[in-house]
Amino acid sequence: SVARVYQRVKTLARSGATLAPFIEFAMRSTVVHFAGHSITNEEQPRYAALALSGDSPEPDMFYAYAIARAKFSETRLVVLASCSSAMKIEQPAVPATSLADAFLDASVPGIVATLWPISDNNSVRTLIDFHRYVALGARAPSACAEGPDFCITER
Repeated sequence: SVARVYQRVKTLARSGATLAPFIEFAMRSTVVHFAGHSITNEEQPRYAALALSGDSPEPDMFYAYAIARAKFSETRLVVLASCSSAMKIEQPAVPATSLADAFLDASVPGIVATLWPISDNNSVRTLIDFHRYVALGARAPSACAEGPDFCITER
């Protein structure tokens, strides 16, 4: 798993994978890897969200507008291993935005995100390899594996 690549890791899974601890730990981490569901919103892109479920049948939503306002001062890289997390919805009079853009707005300099739906089976190996390079000190663009499902945005 990705967690085995790094020395100091906080993993949120199952009942612990809720919004408050995710925000708390993400804002203090240099690398954040989100493996879960993302939801796009064609009508109002600022309501695109990362879904954090914990044990609840109703997920906590980390909306794009809230991500953009968060303070990720320690975070250098966010990996969004979720479907369509970089997909922008173009609509008249609505600024095109994505979950990846929201993290850029929150001053995270490096984002790895997906342009379309991805399968867990196909992305796991690619992302583990990617994180191995990052853990060795590579910057996100040079660490990016050759999978076509991913794009990288850096500021």
